[in-house]
Amino acid sequence: MDIKQHLIDMSKPNLLKDILAKLLTFTLKRNIPPSPIIEVNNKEIKIELDRLIIRHWGLTALFLTFVFLGYTYTQNFYESWKGSERGTLNYIEYRKKKYGDDYFQVTGNKVAVNRYKKIGDDLVLSFEEYLKNFRYLPERIGGSELGFDIFRISFILLGLFCSVYFFVRFKRLAPLIIDREKKLLYTWRGGRVWAQHYDDMQYLGNIQGLFVPMGVIPSKKRWGEKSIPKDGIGWAPFRIMPDGNLYVNDVEKYEEILAYIAQFMEYGREHVLPDQPSWKSTKKDYLFYEDKKPSDFDEQLEEVLRRLACNREAWLKDLK
Repeated sequence: MDIKQHLIDMSKPNLLKDILAKLLTFTLKRNIPPSPIIEVNNKEIKIELDRLIIRHWGLTALFLTFVFLGYTYTQNFYESWKGSERGTLNYIEYRKKKYGDDYFQVTGNKVAVNRYKKIGDDLVLSFEEYLKNFRYLPERIGGSELGFDIFRISFILLGLFCSVYFFVRFKRLAPLIIDREKKLLYTWRGGRVWAQHYDDMQYLGNIQGLFVPMGVIPSKKRWGEKSIPKDGIGWAPFRIMPDGNLYVNDVEKYEEILAYIAQFMEYGREHVLPDQPSWKSTKKDYLFYEDKKPSDFDEQLEEVLRRLACNREAWLKDLK
């Protein structure tokens, strides 16, 4: 199979060592590591999971949606208020022209007098008068307008609060760390450690990303099983997105990323980054929180590696 076809074969995970010989002959750009690699030094490479598109386009769009909903609700409310005022003033003006300026002081028409009193002698419909005499009349749609207003205002304010809250609290996820000294890949999510031996590194690729399966201690039993096996191992994919796009990434870039990893692990930092002792991305993400490293990281890492060893023969057999 051609190497590019091999990189996007989603039928099953592929082992990196199957294409290692070709990756080691790939010509690298020696000045800047390929995205999304964010750090290189003598010991390790760090690869980020760039989720800024979710924050900038997802949460920002959500916030703007609620701003638009708030604007349209406010605009409709204001137009209804002023429409009630114009309608009442037109009614008063018509009656005065027809019956005289003192019509509302001398008439016995209770309906006309009551309508005049709704706006008052100043002929200006205040906000309080609009709510009391027009919008929340008990006979208007069964008196349900107040309930609708409470629901709409609560929904919009809650949406604005949640979108701002999650925008600010959006976490920077831990990078995938490829340790040359320990020959390990590891990261963490929500207090749980993911890990894999470099020699057993797997990958699956499509236009949505290059997925690297990582071993993790299972937290939930599998469907149909009564309990979690004592030495059971779960799998969690670390997603590499060279273009930072959730849906479309350039699959042509996957080979360069894997080649960079392979040549770093095989030949060291001096080979992939000969002109400087280390490199770190200066790109700003403006995230204020990060997924903190678990306090029991070493213990979890040891346990994940133990479980990988217990299941290695079985899952390698599944790859064939």
